[in-house]
Amino acid sequence: MHINMKNKELSIKTLYLLFLICCCQILYSQDNTITTDENSFNLKFEGKNQKDSISSKTYNELIKIIYSDEINVNLKEKCANIFYRKARTDNKVSRVADAYRNLSYIAYQKGEYSIELAYLDSIIDYTKNKRTWNYPSFAYFLKGLFFDDRRNFKNSLDNFVEAYNYAKRNNNPYLIYDAKYSIGSLKSRLGNYKEALGIYKECLHQIQTMDHRPQDTDNYLIILHALSDSYRRNKKIDSSTIFNRIGIKKTLSSEHTDYYGNFILSEGINHFERRHYLKSIDSITKSLPMFKNIDDSPNIAFANFYLGKNYLQLNQKEKALVHFKKVDSIFQKINDIHPDIRENYEFLIDYYKSINDKDNQLLYIEKLIKVDSILIDNYKYLSKNIALKYDTPELLSRKEKLIENINKEKSVLIKIMLSLVAIVLGIIVLLLFNNRKKKDYKRKFEEILNLSTVKSKVKTIDSTNNKKLNLSTEMVEHILSGLEHFEKNNGYLKQDITITLLAKELNTNTKYLSKVINFDRKKTFSNYINDLRIGYVINKLKNDKKLRKYTIKAISESVGFKNSESFSKAFYKQTGIYPSYFIKELSSKYN
Repeated sequence: MHINMKNKELSIKTLYLLFLICCCQILYSQDNTITTDENSFNLKFEGKNQKDSISSKTYNELIKIIYSDEINVNLKEKCANIFYRKARTDNKVSRVADAYRNLSYIAYQKGEYSIELAYLDSIIDYTKNKRTWNYPSFAYFLKGLFFDDRRNFKNSLDNFVEAYNYAKRNNNPYLIYDAKYSIGSLKSRLGNYKEALGIYKECLHQIQTMDHRPQDTDNYLIILHALSDSYRRNKKIDSSTIFNRIGIKKTLSSEHTDYYGNFILSEGINHFERRHYLKSIDSITKSLPMFKNIDDSPNIAFANFYLGKNYLQLNQKEKALVHFKKVDSIFQKINDIHPDIRENYEFLIDYYKSINDKDNQLLYIEKLIKVDSILIDNYKYLSKNIALKYDTPELLSRKEKLIENINKEKSVLIKIMLSLVAIVLGIIVLLLFNNRKKKDYKRKFEEILNLSTVKSKVKTIDSTNNKKLNLSTEMVEHILSGLEHFEKNNGYLKQDITITLLAKELNTNTKYLSKVINFDRKKTFSNYINDLRIGYVINKLKNDKKLRKYTIKAISESVGFKNSESFSKAFYKQTGIYPSYFIKELSSKYN
């Protein structure tokens, strides 16, 4: 039983079979009814006796049927249920646990993954307080594989650690080995290459003591490849090549030819590290068809990635581009990526930046953001918890400091992002406000434009109102007549006009004049004068193109204001828009 070769994941079914090969005799050594003679083990059942024929099978015979590649899943399921009933009748803990394991495997074969996981949990619940050689360690290990296959590394690590702890407690060397190797693989993924190499060396030593002929097993080839990869990552290329050569020789001289491509690819990467780029291309190109035959997407991605890097070193950017794009297409298909391959997107971004292709540059920036989000989701938990659950206190301390630095960097990044969000929101609000303001200005401009000549109208104040003003009718009429004459002759355009001067011109006093203006015009003297001036200038600007070309200061002085600020304020107060906007719109409309 074993877990992944680098980026080559064995199926759950294969893992079951490998485990059974390792320990089947130990599991059923007390079962005297085991039949191993191939002639007596008939897989073809016919007619009405099929059920009875299956029921008569021993545990070992049922296991062979359940994990056979030649049997349909319906018959396997019948055998698994019979196995479960027999185990319940015998009431032996290990066999009941095996029964749950078989049912979990059947659920996997049928694609019922939630049921598969539920049966593994049933094993754990059933055996947690009943110590056996394999359980619950084996169930935890299978759960680790279940979550690792789905890139849920948090749960995968938790279950591998539990598997390791129970395997040590039960002194099960096979599961100790597999759990240890799994944690080593996670270390390698995180970049802890030196620590991973130490674990792989321990695994090689352990497999040589566990197996009579270790060189004939999948485990042996897998650990050879792991050591080759680990030595390369520790910059010991010659040592890596030694293990590749051993692996190539073993795969060619045995039935395990599926692993040949892995060693060829690994040696191709070693050629790249030695800067032997043509040799590297040759080796990697030879490995690709082997991975395509078994639809090994992760290794196809690695092969194309290093082909791209080779062509880049040979200054053949167009060829490199083809392979880097193939890596991206694989990522889009499987939605997973090894941290080593992140560099693929940096090249694509830089390439399109160099040719000023902004669209593709933006496209691959967005894809790199997605890659980073997946890498963060997959690896942020592992970087902390491998140290907490498996490493020495010294390594734990080093890890915690690293995490602290990462968190500080994240905190700064979050602050920057929040600031950018606030700025963007502010700009959006400002744009919306300005847009609304422009629409409002436009509406008010049209309203002013549609008005006829702006003039104040003199009212006739009846005797009742005269009493309110406490003025005689003759006095009120005299003042109103004077105001009408004042407005008609544009007397309000004089800069030095005051209520005192106007009262003197109308042969009245300021008190009476103020009362009449307040009542008739419903405004103070100052507002009365300003409104007359604004009404005048609006009419003038509508009809006089030359006046529109004057400065605001010149226009304001021409209608009696002492400065442009007071003119603009008065204009805005009466119309809701500023004179500069009014003039601009008039010029646009009529010029």
